[in-house]
Amino acid sequence: MKKGRLKLVSVILALVVLVQPFSRMAVFISFKINQDYISRVLCENRYKPELSCHGQCVLMKKIKKLEEKEHNQDMQIIKQLNELIYTQMTFDWSPAPLIIQTTDIRQYITDTPHVSSAYALSLFKPPRIS
Repeated sequence: MKKGRLKLVSVILALVVLVQPFSRMAVFISFKINQDYISRVLCENRYKPELSCHGQCVLMKKIKKLEEKEHNQDMQIIKQLNELIYTQMTFDWSPAPLIIQTTDIRQYITDTPHVSSAYALSLFKPPRIS
């Protein structure tokens, strides 16, 4: 389930990255197609021909609105990604092993059977120098 959420966030981030350049292009193409209508009806400077606006003010407002929207979406995605990262970090605490300390040498417990050092010395002899 956690991998599914991570894949979902990855797909959303990829779409946001890929859609942003196309959305600006779509706004510009829409402006160019409707520029005559925008300059005659929607332009704030339509009664001031000396400014030669031709609807550029409307285009700038749309681009600014689009940038604000993209910024807000990016911030929401970053917030969701941070939440996902923090929820993924889980800790597995296990209790420490019980350690028994004794003062008497004879009470040491070992996993390997006790081997006498005399037996080890009888097997391993240093080489002779002739």
